[in-house]
Amino acid sequence: MGIYPWVIAPKRPLCQGRLILFVAFLNLLILFPFFLAAQSNPIVFVTQVPKADDFANIVSTFGNHRGTMYAAPRGGDLWIRYVDGSLKNLTETAGFGEAGRQGENAIAVRDPSVHWSGEKVLFSMVVGAPEQFKYNDYRFQLYEVTGLRKDETPVITKVPRQPAQYNNVMGTYAPDDTILFVSDRPVGGATHLYPQLDEYESTPTNTGLWKLTPSTGALEHLDHSPSGDFHPIVDSFGRVLVTRWDHLQQDQQADDGAFGAYNFQSERVNAPIVGGRAEVFPEPRSEERRISRNISLHTFNRFMP
Repeated sequence: MGIYPWVIAPKRPLCQGRLILFVAFLNLLILFPFFLAAQSNPIVFVTQVPKADDFANIVSTFGNHRGTMYAAPRGGDLWIRYVDGSLKNLTETAGFGEAGRQGENAIAVRDPSVHWSGEKVLFSMVVGAPEQFKYNDYRFQLYEVTGLRKDETPVITKVPRQPAQYNNVMGTYAPDDTILFVSDRPVGGATHLYPQLDEYESTPTNTGLWKLTPSTGALEHLDHSPSGDFHPIVDSFGRVLVTRWDHLQQDQQADDGAFGAYNFQSERVNAPIVGGRAEVFPEPRSEERRISRNISLHTFNRFMP
């Protein structure tokens, strides 16, 4: 928030230093009520090591679910800010993460979501970093932290019976205490289809919205989204809101054959290759696939609630 100098329009010129002080003073007057407003509840947040680029990593719009070293640099933590302004590093206090050089106990954290009771927080965490010249597979998993009060020691536990071999992120509590989350678990658990690739850049993406009952392990795929779902929340009426990435168009990777795309007969494990690039969407996306001037091009690439 700021006051622009050209809005002030003084009748006579002010020197630059005085003008800057004048604008700063006006900003303080405007922001002063916010400084006085008391924080009524603790705030839970995460820190993240800065990521310089923005493609298919934790700070990206899509393809942001993976726990690899490239996608999720280690070194962040889960924090709580109390109403008196004091801070506590919850993950560090609970024995997770490393200071300085990031090794086998290194972590990255994301997506904190507070339980309806205010007594626990759901979040995703990936643990571990490889030694030099080695590669390990890492997955974001769902965790809960309790003991949030200022005089308590936080305890972090892994959510039981979640899909262990896949990335589970963006979790939130449903009113019945089940957990809604986004995962890259393939449809029906078909491991030969992992990872699912989005319909835009053929980049690994999540498979949509899932629901887990931790006490029984019941797992339900609420929405199979070919290019992914993002950031589910529950509104005051109990409705689940989620952002869905839709490509209701022909596949851009198959426009001119440069990427060597081809079709299988089905999604079975041993399904034969039938060849060709036939599409379920009849309208062409680009000039390369327009077969008649009477056909209009059609594109639909949208993030929509």
